[in-house]
Amino acid sequence: METRDIKLANWLAHKVLGRTLDEMPPQTRKLLVLIQDMVTRMEEWQHCPTYGGALYPA
Repeated sequence: METRDIKLANWLAHKVLGRTLDEMPPQTRKLLVLIQDMVTRMEEWQHCPTYGGALYPA
């Protein structure tokens, strides 16, 4: 994963979601956390490099 990938993901998230994670309803936040966990497990299972499971890297 490169810096440009992270920037693109952040831009897409903003366009699609239109708000920060803290502003989301609890059920939406929970869904995103579940998706993040699923992707992290899939990366581990497929031996893919990860970004430490962060939705929004610092």
